[in-house]
Amino acid sequence: MKTMKSYLVIAVFACLLTGCTVDNPSVPVLPESEEQDDPGERGGAETFDVNVECWKYLNKKWVKDKVSLKFEVTDTKNYEVGLKQMQGTGGNYVQVDIPEKVKYNKRDYKVTSILPRAFKKCKELDWIFIPASVRKIGVEAFLDCYSMTSVKFEFGAYLHTIGADAFRDCTTLQGIDIPGSVEVVQGFKGCTGLKEVTINGSREIGEEAFENCINLETLILNDGTRYVRSGAFRYCGMTTVDIPSSVWEINIWAFDCCYDLTKAIIHGSPTIFSGAFPNNTDLIYAE
Repeated sequence: MKTMKSYLVIAVFACLLTGCTVDNPSVPVLPESEEQDDPGERGGAETFDVNVECWKYLNKKWVKDKVSLKFEVTDTKNYEVGLKQMQGTGGNYVQVDIPEKVKYNKRDYKVTSILPRAFKKCKELDWIFIPASVRKIGVEAFLDCYSMTSVKFEFGAYLHTIGADAFRDCTTLQGIDIPGSVEVVQGFKGCTGLKEVTINGSREIGEEAFENCINLETLILNDGTRYVRSGAFRYCGMTTVDIPSSVWEINIWAFDCCYDLTKAIIHGSPTIFSGAFPNNTDLIYAE
């Protein structure tokens, strides 16, 4: 009896080692991880390179060329990728249209994000177009791109998130038209060349969002914004500002040190914190 039990124990142990089943001991069962052909679930995000057309400044003129963009698979079930890095500029200025879709392993992947620090300190980037498919721009994505003069968002953009310091210290960026789909506007601190900003109804303008944009002359706030946070436009250069009736709060120091700001036209009746505007600013409440 003991011998029979010993044989049973040995047989069960052997099945466990080989992956066989009781019903069919000759057929091994693959571990769950091997049954999945999902690259994201095998551990480690997959990356791949795609050559895209661009304009490149060569021999003192703009010519059509190609540049290499590195993408990372971010969602294997929905076939989504994030832009991770730009390569192959050859030290020349480039103008790049980010594609809405890229092909990988014979499938179309949608570009839904620009990953953190993707273009950080990219001195060659002159101009970039961001497609409507992009929902998120990561932290420091374009930090210190001091040669970048223009950022264009495709009409109908689904962009929801702009990460902290995403465009900080892009000192030659001249204007920005932010889609209304963006929930919280932030990340443009120190863009000293910025002259015009349009915000199309984003719920919140975050703390220090445009601080030290000293040459900002034109600020267009369209209806929909609820909160202007502390220091949002501190040290900016506009002379007038029009606050829409949708705004509920203008926090402390929101327009502090805007020494040229002589007039603020207030629609509605927002809560205005002490020190939100310079002492020399006339607050005019529109009917």
